[in-house]
Amino acid sequence: MPPKSEPSSAALRFDALPSPWHELPADPALAEGLEALAALARRRTEDAAEHDAIWRSPPPAFSRASPRQKRALERIARNREIMRLAARGWSNDLIGRRVKLHPVTISKIIQRTLRGEG
Repeated sequence: MPPKSEPSSAALRFDALPSPWHELPADPALAEGLEALAALARRRTEDAAEHDAIWRSPPPAFSRASPRQKRALERIARNREIMRLAARGWSNDLIGRRVKLHPVTISKIIQRTLRGEG
């Protein structure tokens, strides 16, 4: 079996690779669209970080709460996340995928919250 050759340092540099973006014509609309796409990617990354912070850090009273109180606190955190995503303009289908609930359930949660029942 022949010895494995190590890749050269030039092969590991991404900036040395040819990029189709450099070959695109200088179109202002295209540049604006690419900037909007980059902004959307940054926003999605921020949303994911905020989502993780909400779902992974329990409230201080959580550790000494009863199981019933824990479920209620989890439900409140989930409903806040749903309302935050709805306020950002996400569809019920996307929110449902994010929190693993059916879109009709998401709609009912939003309705109850807006009526002040949830």
